[in-house]
Amino acid sequence: MRVESFRLLAEVTDRPFDEVAGWVRQAAERVREAWQQHAAELPYLAKERTRIDEHMSRVPLATATPSS
Repeated sequence: MRVESFRLLAEVTDRPFDEVAGWVRQAAERVREAWQQHAAELPYLAKERTRIDEHMSRVPLATATPSS
């Protein structure tokens, strides 16, 4: 998923795309930070955490920097 995927949401809600894109980037950053800080504490097996890490490394939105 990419930030661009949220263009229709901006149109439907009559919000500027840059505003919606900012929300999306902020939310993605919070998810990345939470995962990095708490993954070891969550009730997942090591192999499950590895799968989540691998998945996040393939998702453009999950790997984007907040300003991109």
